[in-house]
Amino acid sequence: MNNFCSNCGEKIKEGADVCLSCGRLLSNISNNDIKSSNNVKTGNGIASMVLGMFGVFITIACIGILSDMIDYSESFYMLLGPVVFSLIVSVTAICLAISERSSNKNGFNTAGFWLSLSAITVTTIIILVLIFIVPFI
Repeated sequence: MNNFCSNCGEKIKEGADVCLSCGRLLSNISNNDIKSSNNVKTGNGIASMVLGMFGVFITIACIGILSDMIDYSESFYMLLGPVVFSLIVSVTAICLAISERSSNKNGFNTAGFWLSLSAITVTTIIILVLIFIVPFI
């Protein structure tokens, strides 16, 4: 049994959800189905925020290690692992935030982006201190 589109009058197949001629949604789709199909998950945003907080925490720990290194004249290799780990976590969080930002603009991905960006900035400063200042102390 063929039906006709109420918008353009074209013949549509039985069970069709959309008129292929004009693109109008047909009556057999409820608004709840449309809303659930447009619902975007916030998993990447939450993950970016958690990883961003973790990156900031590791960066703060790196600052503590750096101050101990300067006080006790330790080798800067002691700080290499935490710095690299902080950069990996923070870059991963920024990538997740950017991927989520394109599809869903919520507070989680924005917070994750800025937390990660601040962790990367401070970690970069720590690396510069290690390269240019610590050898001369």
